[in-house]
Amino acid sequence: MTLWWTSFLTLAALLLPRVVSSQSLRPARTVWASAASEVPAMAQEVETLLRAGRLVAARTQRDGQIPGRSHERLNQYHEGVRVFGGQLVWQKEGGLVLSVTGSLYDGIDVDTRPSLTADDAARKALEGAPRANLHRVVGRIELVILPLADRYVLAYSLHLRGPDRLDAVFVDAGSGATVLKYDDRRSQSVIGLGVGTWSDRKKMSVEARAGTNRAVDVLRPFGIRTYDVGFDFESWFFYEAETDEFLATDSDNEWRDGAVVDAHAYSGYTYDYYFKRHGRNGLDDAGLAAINYVHFLPQSEAYSNAFFDPVDVSLNYGDGDGVTFTFFSAALDVVAHELTHGVTNFTSDLIYLNESGALNEAFSDIMGTAVEWYFEPPGRGRQRADWVGGEDLFINFGPFFRSYENPRAAGDPDHYSIRCLPPVCTEDYDNGGVHINSAIANHAFYLMVQGGTNRTSGVTVRGVGTAQMDRVEKIFYRAFAFYLVPSSNFHDTREATLRAALDLYGAGGVEETTVRQGWDAVGVP
Repeated sequence: MTLWWTSFLTLAALLLPRVVSSQSLRPARTVWASAASEVPAMAQEVETLLRAGRLVAARTQRDGQIPGRSHERLNQYHEGVRVFGGQLVWQKEGGLVLSVTGSLYDGIDVDTRPSLTADDAARKALEGAPRANLHRVVGRIELVILPLADRYVLAYSLHLRGPDRLDAVFVDAGSGATVLKYDDRRSQSVIGLGVGTWSDRKKMSVEARAGTNRAVDVLRPFGIRTYDVGFDFESWFFYEAETDEFLATDSDNEWRDGAVVDAHAYSGYTYDYYFKRHGRNGLDDAGLAAINYVHFLPQSEAYSNAFFDPVDVSLNYGDGDGVTFTFFSAALDVVAHELTHGVTNFTSDLIYLNESGALNEAFSDIMGTAVEWYFEPPGRGRQRADWVGGEDLFINFGPFFRSYENPRAAGDPDHYSIRCLPPVCTEDYDNGGVHINSAIANHAFYLMVQGGTNRTSGVTVRGVGTAQMDRVEKIFYRAFAFYLVPSSNFHDTREATLRAALDLYGAGGVEETTVRQGWDAVGVP
């Protein structure tokens, strides 16, 4: 048993989200019209659904890769109530529809008149929470139609925040019972000089105000703000931390708190990567600031995790246990991973359960690795670009969380046929395998770049090479940001990356061939 796997088992309760409900979501009907012969009929159907109110425009995404293109997301509705996970995306250029992709739910037959109010649902959710006095309802409460495996349910969707979790809770709008619940944390000017966790010196864009320097990036137009919440965790948890009182500060502009320095600087690196590589302006592509919370939970809790909070739209980093792990902002790929969850939040918004959740995790892993290769020199060692994840978090260098070159070295599947399924991976364990099955897509990405032979299938992929790694990065970004929808699965992702390769590099090219080979190698049909 490897040291990594021993550490993983020890920390499983922290690193793997859990669900208290045994209910599962049903698969949606995939809609995929991208061929010229298919698009007109599907576009006409979309127009009909829009006129009937069964589709409602949610938001339009600017296409930063192909000028003149746009991607409009259309949410599915039934009798005026949004269907959770139902969404189409149509791609347009000059008024012409180029593709229609996404997922829809059929056969909905549910009374949309709730017996409970939103406040009633909030009370019911709190009553079911352990130590209810340490939980609070946060964010929006929305009436939705929830597509469970055995039936459709009219339910209130809300979030409950606890000291170390953020639960997405769905309360039956008739009975008040909690029908689904899962942990929705998505884990893992003036120029100052800072010393990072590993004693490396970094430049920091900060703001001089009121006789001190504050961790507010004033150079990037969207800004980055880093808060130190460890000194007063209770006030942060109950009264919100995004106030000047909690901003990290340093009087002489020689920053020595490694957790603050790394979170602030690495967030800037990641924002720069998205802008330079993909033309994206921040998390929402409209200049939304990144919010970092470091020293999450009191130091005595030895919190060994990091996560993205989709309600606060924040990146949160624990301090580690000081024995196996250091600060969780000490690794560039981890910071980029968490920030990418924010990008997903504003694009495909993949539901953090089962295959869609595994894809959510995989996109963060893939982009985290891409950012590492963009900024760090290749090699084996601390602060080097490689094909393992989270290695810079370990105090004694050597172990890692995930291997993209050989997922089985970390106990993860490298092929779709051996993905983790019930009764092992259920919604009660790792949200259906989101941190386990993500390895399949991670390995496909690795093979498309580096090439190699899949150990399970024996299929060999040539790969484009690290010198052209940006081509595969752009394909995956385009697929996840523009084509996938909340309920997408692995097959949808294969189709989306092939479409993205066609968009960017044309039909029959090495990129399209490599993408097809990569998915064939890991067994995604």
